[in-house]
Amino acid sequence: MQEKELYDLFHRQPFQPLRVVMKDGRSFEARFPRLAIVRPNCLYLGIPIPSDPDPVIPISDPIERLPLRDIDRVELLGTAINSTP
Repeated sequence: MQEKELYDLFHRQPFQPLRVVMKDGRSFEARFPRLAIVRPNCLYLGIPIPSDPDPVIPISDPIERLPLRDIDRVELLGTAINSTP
C-alpha cells in the first residue's frame, strides 16, 4: 500500500468508511478520518472508545500503528459520510 493512495482514501469527500485488512488477517474499521494519520511508512489509526458521547469528534484509545508494508488491502464500507462538520 502506498501512502499517497491511503491518504487519498482518508481525504476524499464525502468520506466513505474503510476496513484496513492486514496480511496477518487482522482488520481495523476506520469510520472517522480524523482518527487516521498517514505517514511515509505507517498508518496510525485511532480506535474510538465504545462509550464516546460525541461520535462527530471521536475520542480514540488505543492507537494502532500499522506498517504500510503489512497492509494487505483496504475495503470500502457502507455509505459515504461527510467528514467535515
